[in-house]
Amino acid sequence: MPTSFAMCGNPEDLIHKHNQTMDTTDAHTHAITLNFGGADLGSPWWNHVHPITIGSIGNGGALHNHSVTVNTTTAGCFYNDGSGSCSAALNRHYHRTSGGSTGNTNSSHVHTLSACNTNTANPAGTPENHTHTFSITLDNGDNHTHTYSGSMTATTCFYGYNHNHTTGATAPSNPHNHTGSGTSGTGGESPPAVGRKSIGDGLTCIV
Repeated sequence: MPTSFAMCGNPEDLIHKHNQTMDTTDAHTHAITLNFGGADLGSPWWNHVHPITIGSIGNGGALHNHSVTVNTTTAGCFYNDGSGSCSAALNRHYHRTSGGSTGNTNSSHVHTLSACNTNTANPAGTPENHTHTFSITLDNGDNHTHTYSGSMTATTCFYGYNHNHTTGATAPSNPHNHTGSGTSGTGGESPPAVGRKSIGDGLTCIV
């Protein structure tokens, strides 16, 4: 959660901001059923993939809030050391927060899955009996926000500039996705039959 920008108190009017981190409350999973579409055997036979779609997906998430760190992250500005160029030193500092908390938000939600395929078949199987491994990443979901309250103490910068920052009244949205992987069940089909050909088909014999 970013703070507002503020000056470091340096003659160059350089500004900076801090971040205030929140915990990862609302860890959750979704029960998913995947559908695997049909596909023809490749050449060689195992060189084929199947399209993956979601058959069903359960709701995830619950009413929750987040705790906020006591200190902001460190930040600062480059400053002029008197030589006419910026010093490599940073006026690094942080601010202490008090009473920081977020409001409860119900984040029950589902995800979608963009078009994707399995990997090619396991060549150790047969055309009639083989499996496919797969990996999926669900599309971003759970786009919600939390109200925020708390105060921040002022801090003195390199040039003696005592300053403060403000934060928004609403913690920013943090959409997320889920990943999953596995191996399909066994399945397959018989390779196409190859018709018999006469040896002389299409040939002209010259004696």
